[in-house]
Amino acid sequence: GQAVTVVGDLIMVGAAKANGVVEEAGAVYVFQMNEAEQWVEAQKLTAADGANSDYFGSALAVSGRTAIVGAYENDEAGRSTGAAYIFEQGEDGLWIEHQKLTVDDPNSRDYFGWSVALGEGRAFVGAFGESAVYAFEPDDADVWQEVQRIRGGDTRFDDWFGRSVATDGDMLIVGSPRRDVPGANFEGRNQGSAYVFARGDDGLWV
Repeated sequence: GQAVTVVGDLIMVGAAKANGVVEEAGAVYVFQMNEAEQWVEAQKLTAADGANSDYFGSALAVSGRTAIVGAYENDEAGRSTGAAYIFEQGEDGLWIEHQKLTVDDPNSRDYFGWSVALGEGRAFVGAFGESAVYAFEPDDADVWQEVQRIRGGDTRFDDWFGRSVATDGDMLIVGSPRRDVPGANFEGRNQGSAYVFARGDDGLWV
């Protein structure tokens, strides 16, 4: 229940410490509504390369037949660099792992995958340890590629920019909960901000 999403007759529920390939690798449970209007468990999703305490399922989003799942403690490229996984729903209704997303410049404690958003052929993955959000788009071969690292105009590395992220159409909003308000007194520190981005004609988010 750490992350949930509802789309039509589909519910996905993240369980970041569930037993997957190994203990506490994390999982996502898929529920479908049947003809009797009862929600029934249809599938359990895990990462093919899941490791202990990856926290797969800590963040998730669905758009159409595509889902993205965050695993912010994945250590493949260094301690807590993080990862996100793209799943696609087949004609049989089952979800299959399609691709693992990582960044081109990983650093320890980036926590890439802490937040995720998905919409209209675009995926966004927050890495609040890097105070950044990474945008991905699929190429002609349906391979998701990193296309932009997004920051706020005044983002600092300890602002936790990317702690939350959401998208709708050509709009993107990013939470930055530890940003200090300019000119604020001590009590105003870490007040936080949210940044709204629009997609330009060149495809970049500004």
